[in-house]
Amino acid sequence: MAKKTYRIPVSWEVYGHYEVEAESLQDAIDQTGEMCLPSGEYVMDSDRIDADILADDYPGESFDIP
Repeated sequence: MAKKTYRIPVSWEVYGHYEVEAESLQDAIDQTGEMCLPSGEYVMDSDRIDADILADDYPGESFDIP
């Protein structure tokens, strides 16, 4: 049987900090919505396969995510 190539949807977390100059904490929080994501560190063991997207991408194929 010939092998197929599968695209497995995966997500992961990164932890970082924004450095914001502001007049108050609330002002700083409000400004983060306009900022690019900061560089950060990978959160260990945070990678996850997205079963919903996988099922939509490959209807009719069964799978079990450990």
